[in-house]
Amino acid sequence: IWYTGNLSSRFWIFFIIISVTMRSYAYSLVAVGIAACVAVFSANKAEPTQLYQAFTDADNQFLKYVAEYGKMYGTKEEFEFRAEQFKAKLKLILEHNENNDATYQVGLNKFSDWTQEEYRRLLGYRAEERQQREQPALQMPTEVSGNKYVDWREEGAVNAVKDQGQCGSCWAFSTIAAVEGAYALSKDGTLLNLSEQQLVDCARHGSHGCHGGLMDNGFTYLETHAAELQVKYPYTGRSSAFAKDCKYDASLGQVIVGDFVDVKSGSQDALA
Repeated sequence: IWYTGNLSSRFWIFFIIISVTMRSYAYSLVAVGIAACVAVFSANKAEPTQLYQAFTDADNQFLKYVAEYGKMYGTKEEFEFRAEQFKAKLKLILEHNENNDATYQVGLNKFSDWTQEEYRRLLGYRAEERQQREQPALQMPTEVSGNKYVDWREEGAVNAVKDQGQCGSCWAFSTIAAVEGAYALSKDGTLLNLSEQQLVDCARHGSHGCHGGLMDNGFTYLETHAAELQVKYPYTGRSSAFAKDCKYDASLGQVIVGDFVDVKSGSQDALA
């Protein structure tokens, strides 16, 4: 086989051959096959071929990404398109992490081959629905102000990262995470895993399930309906327009919200 052309062209040659017998595993095998070819060229100290010369670090990172996240692309065109999306994200990540002034690091995840438009479909935050309300004064703990940092993971106030799937329920996850953390810090240190699906199904006033909502509306709902545990009300990533699909059981409620306040945007002391 003559290895010429860009990454997607080489990949497609392998795909046509392998897919005759193992179509469902073609892309994973291709990633391994190309990497193996490059490794053989290096191990044998052979003269660089056109494949090796054209195979960039970004190409290698993309093939690793495909294998790690089990990505499957149905056509040559989609493979090329996703590779370009990935490389653009990788460039932004490297540039950010090389910035000495950055206070945090970023990395790859399952969205790294998505477009911004695809990603925005998951963002269900509806700021326009925020209503003015009288809020209690925010009491700032004196021992927090001025500290270099506070990592609430170290304090046992944050659960592991959760996945909202294809549902625009970020507002529900944000609401529940805040309640979980507040409960863990105000009680005996118990970090509960509460139900986002309860809010998706039942918090109807101003929120729209998988079609977006507002954290304030989630907190308001939890002032009169105690949050259930996720194990009792598991996440499905789906919502319905019918109130009958709310499965709330008051007898299973664990945590109720007494009051809440919106912190000032950009204030790290307020967040702490």
